Amino acid sequence: RFGGFYWRIVRVNGDGSVRLIYNGNSTTTTGAGTLVNDGVGQAFNSSYNRSEYVGLKYTQGQQHGQTTDSPILDALQSWYSSSGLSATQYSQYIDTSVGFCSDRNMASGSSWSSTGLHNYAARERLGTNKSPSLTCSSNDIIAEPVGLITADETSFAGGVYGTNNTSYYLYNNQVYWTMSPCFYDSGWTFVFYAPWSDYLGDDLRVDNKSGVRPVINLKANTKFQGSGTTSDPYVVV
Repeated sequence: RFGGFYWRIVRVNGDGSVRLIYNGNSTTTTGAGTLVNDGVGQAFNSSYNRSEYVGLKYTQGQQHGQTTDSPILDALQSWYSSSGLSATQYSQYIDTSVGFCSDRNMASGSSWSSTGLHNYAARERLGTNKSPSLTCSSNDIIAEPVGLITADETSFAGGVYGTNNTSYYLYNNQVYWTMSPCFYDSGWTFVFYAPWSDYLGDDLRVDNKSGVRPVINLKANTKFQGSGTTSDPYVVV
């Protein structure tokens, strides 16, 4: 429990900070209650006809640009401000330096352009090689207090591409955005989402609406009490 909400632990980051994903108002919340938009949906970007629009932040004409906030990032920032987490009593525990990975590297055999057909590296890792990764290029780290889960993190949790699984601990019977780019084809841009038909999906166009499940990082020196169970959750001291 942190900031008046309940969260699931995604992982411990390389710097020792702890990554959490929103789980609503109780330890047992499922369905739309695990989404901050109550299932109404939010587009990742209002435009879909350029590959730049896969970025949480993007710059027109650049593969890894970060000058413009996407609509999905605007929605996350707005929720973060209204949730009370930006207040000093909570924000002092939130790590903004570790950032979030908007991985826009290319798959083997693909070359980046604004409008040319290509696959992103995550599609090759998860769809072809079944080999998720937690590494990120430095030019794709988005330094924000709030972001989204990556498709690779979802895969490690049990939301495997093309494999049905309703028992992994992040499954909520809802569709929600990851922040991992997937591919650009015929003027359409796609980002990974979880968990449609019980598995990680790759064909949701960025201008479509999907659920929003915020992710934050707590600093490495944050202290907790509790045992981490549904009846005795970890609580920030």
